[in-house]
Amino acid sequence: MITSAKTGAANFLNAANTRAIARGLIIVSLLVRNFDFDKFRSLLKDQAATDVEPFPNILASVCAFVSLFAGPLASPELKSIALQALEAAISSEPNKTVDIKVLIGNADEMADAGVSSAVMQMYLSYILEGLMSVDKTLNTTAFDAICIIIEQGLAHPLLCVPYVVAMQTSPVPSVRDRAVLVYDNLAEKHQTFIHSRTGECVRKAFEYRMSLAQAVTATLPANVAPALVWADGYHIHAKVVSVSDDGAAYQRGGVVAFLENMYAKIQVKRQRRNEFLTTLVRSFDVDFSSTNEDKNVIPFARFTAETLAALNYKSVDEVMIIIHHIYQILSVSGETILKFIEDLKAGLYENDEELLKLNAKASVLMGILVMLKSFFLKLYGLSDSKCRLFAPADASSRNTEKLRPAIVNSSAETLISWKRWPYADTQKLSTIEDMKKQLDLFSELMDSDYYVRGSGENSSDNEDEFDARVELSSDHSGNESPTRESVLAPAVIAVKGKKRASISGNPTAKKARRTSMKGPLKRGSPEYEGQAERPKRAHSRASIIELSSDDGED
Repeated sequence: MITSAKTGAANFLNAANTRAIARGLIIVSLLVRNFDFDKFRSLLKDQAATDVEPFPNILASVCAFVSLFAGPLASPELKSIALQALEAAISSEPNKTVDIKVLIGNADEMADAGVSSAVMQMYLSYILEGLMSVDKTLNTTAFDAICIIIEQGLAHPLLCVPYVVAMQTSPVPSVRDRAVLVYDNLAEKHQTFIHSRTGECVRKAFEYRMSLAQAVTATLPANVAPALVWADGYHIHAKVVSVSDDGAAYQRGGVVAFLENMYAKIQVKRQRRNEFLTTLVRSFDVDFSSTNEDKNVIPFARFTAETLAALNYKSVDEVMIIIHHIYQILSVSGETILKFIEDLKAGLYENDEELLKLNAKASVLMGILVMLKSFFLKLYGLSDSKCRLFAPADASSRNTEKLRPAIVNSSAETLISWKRWPYADTQKLSTIEDMKKQLDLFSELMDSDYYVRGSGENSSDNEDEFDARVELSSDHSGNESPTRESVLAPAVIAVKGKKRASISGNPTAKKARRTSMKGPLKRGSPEYEGQAERPKRAHSRASIIELSSDDGED
């Protein structure tokens, strides 16, 4: 039967045979659970003996047989029954701890580990696939099987952790709560390596939430269904209060990130926490020219931004780390897009639709970062100029900020809104006109939310900038108070010399084409009039669409 199942599965996995197969799977699992067939293994002959020969025991051969019906050819109903049967068969195995070396295949004991290593790792992908299903019965059944596999140590924890984290976003409360407990146990038991795949955990959580959102959208009438489907990075809890050791409440308005539990475990170790936050921010710096077309790039960026916006931060240091890396990316990738926009207005790249598409998509991601930065500034009452002067490598500034609790501004919005950013909200980026409109919107957003105004336009911001630099430099002084020029000049030089950091964390030699901060020069002075300033909007920020239409009329 095992041989025929392997060779002709496609021929008998149909609706007519589903009920008979289901009954057979249940009977086989119950038999192997309640009867010790290994005592009579020597009596097997012919094909039966051949079928079980590769396996250390009868239980392993039955698990391999049952797992075949959890594969991609089976229906969700049959997969669910196969996983139930597999769960029943596995639970008959004595609960034992398997060494990690066995699970990664580096020990001779793999054959003696029974079901735990060979069979489970061979068919684990089928179970994990069922775990990501939007079918509620299949999902819960697969999760029950995964819980037993993790509990008995039948697979390496790192293979299962991303899926367990994804289940923490489940709409089913029992699954979500159980996933939290499983993850907590793994985090406590395997502290040294369990957090090494946080990036993949975020990706799996997004994929599962996206599948759920698409399934819901598919049930809506065509005239009601939204044009774009998004996976939210948070959910609303009406009665959630998070209190720190000093008695301060940090959770705001019941907004809880789906990945809050995972972040809470990472948060206690500063280096690990900063690596996680940096990884999430750097995921926005996508090189579209060297990557395959991925329709979920923008949805994943929005999911990541919403996750970052909803996490429960305890110190200002955490928020400023995020903003610091946002500035790093915008100073290169954002400025590069603005240079492309200016070249486009000058008549270059008119016929290069592919380049226009790449820059338009990249500008959506950069705009999400700008809006996330603005959201943090308002939510935590931070000064833009002070955030620009924050340097994670500077011990004095880091120590100053990590002691300050992240207090939420009670008058600020607690949910990040995308109404100002239509191509990350309700509109699809499809036509040439859409792409040009998006680039115009990005140019306007950078002018309004990213660039620091000159000294004559916003003196209060410069005062904040001066005070911030004095505060961050206070530990080095015993001398007289620094002047405004001597304080601000190093910050301007640092911004001008900033280099781009790739996703992997290795800096490249590329420098920002423009600086986003002006030096402390006086208006009317020869130096001020002679400096290479960024052109004013009146003659440089004309709409791309308007320029295109003017060219057409000529």
